[in-house]
Amino acid sequence: MSATAAPARRFLLQAWDAELGACVDVVAVLAVAGDEHAAVWLPRVWDRATSWQQRLDEADDVAAELEQWTDEAGGLQLTEIDPGPAGVDVRTAAEFALDELLAVILPLMDPAV
Repeated sequence: MSATAAPARRFLLQAWDAELGACVDVVAVLAVAGDEHAAVWLPRVWDRATSWQQRLDEADDVAAELEQWTDEAGGLQLTEIDPGPAGVDVRTAAEFALDELLAVILPLMDPAV
């Protein structure tokens, strides 16, 4: 893993929520810098993350696909969030974003779940 000089672009990967009728379920965080990318997956949503996992596995160049994916509507969407810290590799940038996301979500969850 190499450290990047510029901050990585980071995205929330979202999947369709049938109950809400919208593409709002966050299943992963993706970080991209140059030709490197890394995705970290949210726990307990593996069944909804399959399409994103397949899409990333099949992409020849994730960075080149980002603009098309950002403009798409439908069952898979992504939302760009603040860039990662400078000087860290893409995996670490994605993990930082996941930690930030979980810090917001976990306190809101029903403890019975």
